[in-house]
Amino acid sequence: LDTSVVWELAETAGGCRVRVVQSGFIGAPVTPRQRKLRAAYAQRFGEDLPALLARMGDHDPPRPAPAVTAPPALTAEVTTARRLLGLGGRCVTVTVHNPGPADAATWQVTMDVGNQRVTGVAGAAYTRHGSTVTFTPASGGLAAGASVRFRFQIPGGLLGLGSASDPTGCMIDGQPVRPPAGKRDDPAGPGALE
Repeated sequence: LDTSVVWELAETAGGCRVRVVQSGFIGAPVTPRQRKLRAAYAQRFGEDLPALLARMGDHDPPRPAPAVTAPPALTAEVTTARRLLGLGGRCVTVTVHNPGPADAATWQVTMDVGNQRVTGVAGAAYTRHGSTVTFTPASGGLAAGASVRFRFQIPGGLLGLGSASDPTGCMIDGQPVRPPAGKRDDPAGPGALE
């Protein structure tokens, strides 16, 4: 008994290649046995295996990879207003836009408000970590072509001694927010948001 069989599988440009190498043969005489083995290998690997693989390919066609759609690049605008009768406070309005083409499952707006208080948040959920305030949708995502607006206030100092400053470092989904669209005095007094 002096034989060994080695199977090799290698990728090729057209698929894969199977290579079987046998050294030594069992039994005597050697020459007739070698001829039978070569004929059997030629039959199995030259005809039977390609036919089997072709039949398998007919039943299980390759499937295209699912299309991966990148989330839309949302934009935002921040508008601040000084509160004339609001003891030096600020009213901040943020409008988040989804230009499409796909719906956005969620969004996140962050900004730095320093050590100032944030009050009267309407239209978004928010959390605070240190001086950073994070706003997220109050409910659901944002459809393609739609916008959502949220507002909040930064109160001024006690009895108008000191005034609030605008938030800084505004980001939407990690990207800088457009510079403030404008500032205006709010003659409607305390409690009016726009």
